[in-house]
Amino acid sequence: MQQAFGKSRNVLAAVQQAFGKSRNVLAAMQQAFGKTRNVLADLQQAFQRVGNVPADLRDAFKRV
Repeated sequence: MQQAFGKSRNVLAAVQQAFGKSRNVLAAMQQAFGKTRNVLADLQQAFQRVGNVPADLRDAFKRV
């Protein structure tokens, strides 16, 4: 995922930028994934080859 975002160190910031700097990144992701309840699981499945979703994203989902 970091590679997909230009090897940015701050993946969460890159994701926020990709979603129009939305304050609620999780809400934007849920909308993008068809309002699924488990967005993190979908991300892990989408990035299977990486084997691990970056810590920045995990931390973002802990607040939910």
